[in-house]
Amino acid sequence: KKQQLEDFGFSQDDHGFVGVAYGLPLKNGYAIQAEYSQVNASANGSTSESTQKDYAILGLKDVAKLNETSKVYALGGVGYSKLNGESVNSVENPLVIFGGGVNYKVNGSVTAVSEIRGQYNTKTNYWQTQVVTGVKINLGLF
Repeated sequence: KKQQLEDFGFSQDDHGFVGVAYGLPLKNGYAIQAEYSQVNASANGSTSESTQKDYAILGLKDVAKLNETSKVYALGGVGYSKLNGESVNSVENPLVIFGGGVNYKVNGSVTAVSEIRGQYNTKTNYWQTQVVTGVKINLGLF
C-alpha cells in the first residue's frame, strides 16, 4: 500500500493499516474470503489527507497440515483499489492477488494467521509485496 501512496505524493509513516475479512469454509480444505482494508495517509509537506480502500475476493486452499494446530494454505483472487485525496484525483485500480499463509489454532474460537502476498496492480503495472498478520475469530455459524 505504501508504494502506491508514495507514487502520488503521500506518506503512510504516521498512519496505520486496518482491515477486516469474512471467510466461509467450503469442502475439502477450500474456503472463500471477502476482504476490506483501508490506509490513511498525509500528503508530503502539507496537511492534505488521502485514503486508499481495497476490496478483494479470495479463494483459499489448504496445502499442508503441519500438526494438529497448524496448517499451510495458498490463496488467490481479485480485487479493486481506490485512492482518494484532497490534493489528488481519484485513482482506481483492478488487483490480482496471490500468496500463502500459515494458520495456528490457539483454541476452538481463535486462530492466529500470518500471510505473505503479491498484489499486482493491473492499471499501473507493478507488484506489491504484503505481509499480513491477524487473528481469526470463529463465530460458530458453520
